[in-house]
Amino acid sequence: MLAAFLPPYPFRSVPAPYLWCYYRLLCEWATESCMFITGRDYVRPIEQWEDRWECTNDAATRLNYALPKNTQPPQHHYAWLDKGRFDEWLSIHNSNPLAVFRHFLCERDNAYEEELHEMLCSAPNKIEAVITFLNVPSLSAVCQRLGIPVIHQELGPLRGHIYRDTAYVDFQGVNGNSEAENRECEFRGWSLNSLNELKLNDLLLFFLKDPSFIKSLPEKTSEIGIALQVEDDSNLVAFGNGMDNQSIILAARNQTATSSLLIRPHPGSLFTLREGIMPIDESPTSLEFVARCKKIMTINSSVALEALLLGVPVTIFGDSSLCHLAKEIPHSLSLVRRLTFYLFAYLVPRSCQLSPRYLRFRLSEPGEKAIIEYHLGCYMRDDDMTLPEESAFEDLQTKLIAQVLASNQLRVHRNERLQALTEQVHVLSQELTDVNRRLVEEGEAHGHAIQVVEQITEQFNTLSKQYSDTLEELHLRDKKIKECDELLNKIRNNR
Repeated sequence: MLAAFLPPYPFRSVPAPYLWCYYRLLCEWATESCMFITGRDYVRPIEQWEDRWECTNDAATRLNYALPKNTQPPQHHYAWLDKGRFDEWLSIHNSNPLAVFRHFLCERDNAYEEELHEMLCSAPNKIEAVITFLNVPSLSAVCQRLGIPVIHQELGPLRGHIYRDTAYVDFQGVNGNSEAENRECEFRGWSLNSLNELKLNDLLLFFLKDPSFIKSLPEKTSEIGIALQVEDDSNLVAFGNGMDNQSIILAARNQTATSSLLIRPHPGSLFTLREGIMPIDESPTSLEFVARCKKIMTINSSVALEALLLGVPVTIFGDSSLCHLAKEIPHSLSLVRRLTFYLFAYLVPRSCQLSPRYLRFRLSEPGEKAIIEYHLGCYMRDDDMTLPEESAFEDLQTKLIAQVLASNQLRVHRNERLQALTEQVHVLSQELTDVNRRLVEEGEAHGHAIQVVEQITEQFNTLSKQYSDTLEELHLRDKKIKECDELLNKIRNNR
C-alpha cells in the first residue's frame, strides 16, 4: 500500500495547502487502495471551497488532474492529523506562522512523531512508501524507525508552457537535503569525455517544447539578473541559508551599479517592486530573462537551471539540488556530463511522478542506467518516436546521445513543417478573406441590381395596369360611341 502525507496546517493562511496534490493523487491512484495521512479539509466537497485556484478547470488541465466528484473514495484509508497542533506550535513561536513552518521543515518534534508513528502503524496493509511534498524531519525519522521509504516530490524546474514537464522524485529530500549530487558522484556509467558530442544547446533544445524558441532569445543587456522567489515558499523559509529577497538584492548591488541589475519578481509574490527604483524584468518567460543577463543570482530558484542550460554563470545562495552544478565552468565538458545526469537521471518526466508503476519501479532500487533508460523512453514516446532495440547501441551514453540528437532533429523538422503549414494557412486565410470581401461586394452590387430590377418591374406593372385600365376605358368609350351611332341611325331611318 502506498501512502501520502499531506499536512493540513495553514502555514501560509491557507487550509489544505497541498489540495492540488491531493486531487492529482486521487486521479493517479484511482485503481489503488492507498493511505492518506492528512486533515479533513482535504475531503471537503469542491462546492464548499470558495475562490480556490485548485478547483478551477484551468488548474486541473495545467497540472494533469480531473476535479473529483467524490473527494473521499471508499477504497482509500484515511488517518486524520490533529489540526489543533498548529495552534500549539504558534504559541511556542510567538504566533509567527513562518517560524512554525521553519520548525516543521527543519526540526524534529517528539509529540508529533508519536502521532505519526501511531497513524503509520494503523495502516490496514504494509506501507510500501510514504509520498511527501516537503521535507519533514519528524516524518522521515518515524519512517526510518519503521523501515518505510519516504519519497519526496515536487514539480520540477522545467515546466510548461515552454518545456517538457518534469518533476522531482527524491528519496532523501527536495531542494534541501537533495540526493542529486551523491547519486551523480556514485554513478560510473559514463566518463568525462564520453558525452563530448553533446552541447548545452542540445540539452536545452531537447527539453524545449518548441526548438525554434531559442532563435528568438534577446541579447544581453544587464550585468546581473536577480530571480526573486515567493517570500513564504519553503525553499526560502527552510533552505535559504539566511537569505531573502531583500538580502539578495543588496548582495547584487554590492557587485554592480543598480542600473546594471535586472530584477525578475516572482508572479506569486505578495509584494511588488516600486517602479523606477530598480530595473524590473518584464520578459514573457524566465528563459528570456536569463538570456538578457551576463550573470544570474538566486537563492534557490529553478531559474538557476535555465542559466546553466544557456551557459550563463549562476550564483546560488541557498540549498538546492543544483548547487554542485553551479560550481562548474559554463559550457565545460564536466558541466555537460553532470547536467546530462541531472536532466535524465535525477529529474523525472512529470507523467511518471505519481504513477504507482513508476514509484514501485524506483522502490525496486534500479540502477541509474535503468532509470535513465526509463525516463528517456518516456520522452521518446512523447515525441512519437520508435525506440531502437537494445542491441542497436554499444553503451548508454551512445544511446542517449543518438536519441537526444534524433529527437531534436525530428522536432526541428516538425516545427519547420508546422511553420510552413502555418504560413500556408495564413496565405489561404488571406485569400479566403479577399474572396469573401469580393463576394460581399458582388453581393452588394447584385443586391442593388435586384433592387433596381424590382423597382423597374414595379413601375412596369404600374404602367401595365394603367395601360390595361386605359384600354378598357377606351373599349367602353368605343362601345358607347357605337351605341350612339346605332341610335342616330335609327332616328334617321324613322324620319
